[in-house]
Amino acid sequence: MLVGICGSICSGKKTVAQYLVEHHGFKHLYLRNPESVADQQATENSSPSLDGSNAASSNALAMSNGSTSSHVFSTAEELLDFVTRRWRSRFVTTDIPTEKVLDVFIRRPFFLLISIDAPLTPLLNMTNTNPNLLI
Repeated sequence: MLVGICGSICSGKKTVAQYLVEHHGFKHLYLRNPESVADQQATENSSPSLDGSNAASSNALAMSNGSTSSHVFSTAEELLDFVTRRWRSRFVTTDIPTEKVLDVFIRRPFFLLISIDAPLTPLLNMTNTNPNLLI
């Protein structure tokens, strides 16, 4: 099962994903943003690895929050292929930046989209007190 969570900034997407990970055994999957993929490819091209192999695989295992592991993918198709092979396991992602990415995920019958919306007044109050939240 793949649960995709979308919503506005500061709506609580990451909180819901964290709840699913901590209380229901989901694994959090991430998509790299295109800028970091381009930066990584430029770095790999300028500095080849010693053994000639690609140092970073498309579904590299990244460590976050101590011992919790998460998978990071370059494209939505790679993420979907990973989940399709393990469709009976539980996965969650908050990385649905465009409708094109959503179209990739929605093709599968084991995909569930959760849309989270936050009231505008508290959102405006949060961004007025901390403008760094919009970055």
